[in-house]
Amino acid sequence: LGGDLLHLLAAGSWLGGLPLLVLLLVGAARRASQTLDRAALVATRRFSAIGVVCVGALLVTGVVNAWYLVATPPALLGTAYGQLLLLKLVLFAAMLALAARNRFVLTPRIEKAVRAATDSSRIAMRRLARNAWSELALGIGVVVIVGALGISVPGAHAEISWPLPFTFDPDALAFVPAHPTTYARSPVRYTIAAIAAGAALYRSNCESCHGVDGRGEGPAAPS
Repeated sequence: LGGDLLHLLAAGSWLGGLPLLVLLLVGAARRASQTLDRAALVATRRFSAIGVVCVGALLVTGVVNAWYLVATPPALLGTAYGQLLLLKLVLFAAMLALAARNRFVLTPRIEKAVRAATDSSRIAMRRLARNAWSELALGIGVVVIVGALGISVPGAHAEISWPLPFTFDPDALAFVPAHPTTYARSPVRYTIAAIAAGAALYRSNCESCHGVDGRGEGPAAPS
């Protein structure tokens, strides 16, 4: 619960501050005012500092939440919840890329131009505002995905349908063939009674195709 609360506050602080930052940058880019330029620069620096804290909080709490709600790598790829989470991470990574460019490329340009009192600061502000709009659009996409995750069965509790024809076997340290049911969890406990009942079901329903040893050598296999 603590991780959820911190995750929500960090996301709200990041996304909630973007529209105001954009409005300030657009206003500074349209007017030749040193006062407005300095205000935009200060706001950009402060937002960058808040953004670093928010991103760190999002990463830590996101890992905690995924540990509880997804639990395993197969559930990340083999459930609808996990696939939505992966899409969310792709959008989040795109937001990080834009934020990094704003922080390490465009903000220093604005700072240098404001100190030199040149008009090039307005060009950098327009680019920074455009990137911030893109960040906000991606953030809205993330929020939509979070809404879908909120009404989906968590990956840790959903049946896994493996989407790839191979998987990694940590015991063999190699990739091995896989099927949609490779990570399926049986609802029946692994007991002597279950094995005996399964043997009877196998003989009556499966042996004609799969054969006695399950190698596909049954009399009905060719058809």
